Amino acid sequence: MPKRRGGAAASMRCGGFRRPAQSGVPRTRMWRGLRRATALCTRVDRFTRFIVKLARNKEANSRLFAAELCMRLLTELPDEEKGENEEKSKTKGTEKAATTSKEVPAKDSKAEEPLQAGWHSQLVAVLVQRSSDKIVTIRTKAITLLATAMEQAVENQHKKEFRKMMDEVFQKSVLQLACTEFSPRKAGESNVVEMLQRRADDVKSPLVRKAAIQALVALIAFVSTTENEAASAGAARLRESVEKLLVTHCCDVSVAVRKQCLASLTKLVFDGLTPRRSTMQCWLHAALPLVVDTEATVQQQAIDAVDEVLLQPITATKQSVATRRDYCLGVLDKLDGELLRCLQRACGIFVEKKRVTKQLVRGLANSLLSAPVATNKGGWVLFSELARVDTSWLDSDKILTCWNNVKDSQDFIQQHENIYEKLVTIVGFVAPSLPGRQCQELLRDYNTRLLTFSYPPLIIQAFMRCIPKIKNFDVGEWSSGLLKQCEQTLTEFVEAPHTLPAKAEHVIGWHLFTLGELSLVCPKYISLHLCTVIQTMIGATITTMSSNGGDDSGGEEKPTKQFIVPPSIRAQAFVTLGKMCLENPTLAKDSVALLAKELDNSTIPVIRNNVLVVLCDLCVRYTSLVGKFQRSMSLCLMDRSKFVRQQAVFLLTRLLQEAYLKWKGPLFFFYLRLTVDPDPILAQQATACLMSLVHGKESNSFYTYFVEAVFHFTGYVHAKYNQFGLPAALLAQPHCNLSGGGENRK
Repeated sequence: MPKRRGGAAASMRCGGFRRPAQSGVPRTRMWRGLRRATALCTRVDRFTRFIVKLARNKEANSRLFAAELCMRLLTELPDEEKGENEEKSKTKGTEKAATTSKEVPAKDSKAEEPLQAGWHSQLVAVLVQRSSDKIVTIRTKAITLLATAMEQAVENQHKKEFRKMMDEVFQKSVLQLACTEFSPRKAGESNVVEMLQRRADDVKSPLVRKAAIQALVALIAFVSTTENEAASAGAARLRESVEKLLVTHCCDVSVAVRKQCLASLTKLVFDGLTPRRSTMQCWLHAALPLVVDTEATVQQQAIDAVDEVLLQPITATKQSVATRRDYCLGVLDKLDGELLRCLQRACGIFVEKKRVTKQLVRGLANSLLSAPVATNKGGWVLFSELARVDTSWLDSDKILTCWNNVKDSQDFIQQHENIYEKLVTIVGFVAPSLPGRQCQELLRDYNTRLLTFSYPPLIIQAFMRCIPKIKNFDVGEWSSGLLKQCEQTLTEFVEAPHTLPAKAEHVIGWHLFTLGELSLVCPKYISLHLCTVIQTMIGATITTMSSNGGDDSGGEEKPTKQFIVPPSIRAQAFVTLGKMCLENPTLAKDSVALLAKELDNSTIPVIRNNVLVVLCDLCVRYTSLVGKFQRSMSLCLMDRSKFVRQQAVFLLTRLLQEAYLKWKGPLFFFYLRLTVDPDPILAQQATACLMSLVHGKESNSFYTYFVEAVFHFTGYVHAKYNQFGLPAALLAQPHCNLSGGGENRK
């Protein structure tokens, strides 16, 4: 008679449980069989031994199945059942030992000894080991199950044995993190936290990176609920490192990873009554830039996160969330630069999707339109963007009172120029609803301020946008005075530049800026003489002419002296010329070639920057006209000035996204060069552009241009390849020519 096999495998057969060889086996039926199998097991640790062996099997399906078994046992078999099973097994073992003590050999007693560690720890160890499996699917599954186990430990506080075991496994790693510096190149992976951080940088699979990020955030929540005070330093270190990692991976090439990072950071923001300052800063630098992400789903998730974190607390009226509302207003006040522009873009999307509510606008108004006027930069950006949705929500009396309080304060203009500009914009929203008398007073006030030419360009632009919204506005009557003053001042400068005081350069610049804005508001009133004056001012020098005083009948003019135009005036003159070209196709046709030549030959960075901005704007209006000079625009990616390169990456990427420019000429290779730019931000932006625009839509480009890239990067001009005719000065730059020496590392 054949010997009957026992142990875990027999129990699994008796329970009607089979490892699924085919994908059609229902998973619900499989787990029912698992419950019956575990109930038939006389010792849970024996079944654990079977799972540990299965996790080391050569077959990938077996290792994956073992990981799933570990998770099911950890979460579905409570500690009470474990205790009952152990008690029953002890009772049965005592009775059997009393009756068969003489029949059982002594050599079999070792097989009956329990494992030294608890079965919980053995199962978690299997998940940790499979998190470094060579198969991507198994790594992803094991890390996801680890994250789920930590979440279950936080939620199910009644499972004391399970919680105690999880503390023993993870607190040791957290304590080590408090004493050592994390190194991603370290060979050992005994520390679970370091292992998860390495998996977060997994280069082979975005799913592994996503799962590791989820596990690290779950670990933060798990450690924060522990009662061990010794782990507090390690927990703080862990949170700091994970937040930095999340900000970095919000620029990941994978959409799934970016969405997971944004969701994780938003979750960390809401883990307390008021967010931590470091967490909020990380969220701002991660979530706000994703508002302009190229992927629509990421952009939508970022908009929802901005609404949840920044906007909803402002509309809350309950006293319990007043602290969070004040905190959000304080965060808005700290925004500056690029983050303010991202917030402005987010507000524009809110308006487009009709997600702005009356309560939000009025809540912002109550916080900002107070006496004295609040100086919250981000709050005013929000208010100025959202208030245009419905002007009936605005209290015109409060807005005009606020305007009258600060309109003549020079100190306020100097310290809070952006807020002054937003206030002028908001006055423009309520201007159409004002009575006729107030409209005339407001128009006279704005016109008088413009004629002084003493306001910065940002405020001049706000005045220009606000005035056309006033009722009974006559553009011809209003613009005549400004145009006459601009023409007179600029003509005097061209005819007699030597009489200009050095301190008056900024005044000429404000005249030029005002003229450019007027050309956009009322282009048909711009005279040909004004266009000629501006074309004269963009030159490097102005030649003055005087009459030959010997003969009255034949007064012949001759050049007497040349005046070098200051770079600041030339730079502003190019911008003014570009605004005129936007509304004058004939002038644009005559000026584009001149602008491209200046872009190639100018040695002043600010002029190259302004000319590039003008050409990119004209490319949208006159695509075929400007497209012939794409090579000159592409060379700005290799400019010596870091600021010009940054501007070029931003502007050219936008044109490529909207198909105004094509991947032709050296443009593709210039973007490749930027991936090794000395500035890490520029290198990251260039990489993101290539991955989103080239790898995502034209994936064959890397293969197609590979041979030519070899010739291009080594600086070798072939009969067929690298025929771009690049300037020798450009090829001599260290960050361009990658041939030989220390440059080959790039």
